[in-house]
Amino acid sequence: MLVLTRKPDQEIIIPGLGVTITLLQIQQNQARIGIDAPPQAQILRRELESAYNGESLLAAGQTMSHDARNRVNSLALNITLLDKMVAARKPAAEINSVMAKIKQEIGLLSKQTTPSPPPPPLPGRAVKTLIVEDDQSNRESLTALLRLAGVPVDSTSTAEDALDMLDRTRYEAVLLDLGLGGRMDGEAVARHIERLEPERRPKVYVVSARTNTRRFPVAGWFQKPYDPNAILNQLIAR
Repeated sequence: MLVLTRKPDQEIIIPGLGVTITLLQIQQNQARIGIDAPPQAQILRRELESAYNGESLLAAGQTMSHDARNRVNSLALNITLLDKMVAARKPAAEINSVMAKIKQEIGLLSKQTTPSPPPPPLPGRAVKTLIVEDDQSNRESLTALLRLAGVPVDSTSTAEDALDMLDRTRYEAVLLDLGLGGRMDGEAVARHIERLEPERRPKVYVVSARTNTRRFPVAGWFQKPYDPNAILNQLIAR
C-alpha cells in the first residue's frame, strides 16, 4: 500500500486513468475527499464492495472486449506480482521489469478501470500446475506470480503443446484459457483431460474472457479480469 501525506486542497493524480483525488476537508475523525474520474470508473466505499461486486462487476464485464479483459487481467496480475516481489526483496532489476509492464498496461487501459487489490492467499502445499494461455503478458505474469508463491508451474500458449505436456507430465491442476489462437481451442484440452486415467487427471480451472458455460467438468471458472489471489488460493492445498 502506498501511504501519502496530504493537506487540504492537495491532489493525488493517477496517470493514464484520468483519476484525480482531492483532500477537501479534515474535521475531527473524518476526511472529505473529492474524486474526479471518467464516467465508466466504478468508485465505492469499502463497506459496499461485497454487495456490489457480485452483480455490477459482471454487468461491467459484459461490455468489455476480449482484448480489454486480457489487458485488465494482465494489469491485475502484474500489480499482485509487484507487491509480492517487493515483499520477497527481489532484485531491483526484476522489480523494474514488472513496473515497466504495469506502465505499459496502464497506457493501453487509459479508458478502463482496474480491479480492487485482492486479499492474500492462504498458506499450504502448492500443487503442480500447467498454464495454457495464448496471451503472452497474461501467461508470463501469471507464471511469475505462481512461481513466486512457491507453486511449481509450466506454461504453454497452444493446445497442441498442452496435450503433449499432459501426456508426459503429471499435473495436479491446469489453468486453461478457452480462446486459444491455434488450430485447437481450450475445450479440446479439457476433453483430452477427461479421457486421462483418473490418477493422472488434473483439476481444470478455466481462466477465460468467456462466461461460464461449463460444457465440460471444471473445478473452477475465473472470468477475466479475475482475482489473482483467488487462483492462488485454489492452487494451495490446505
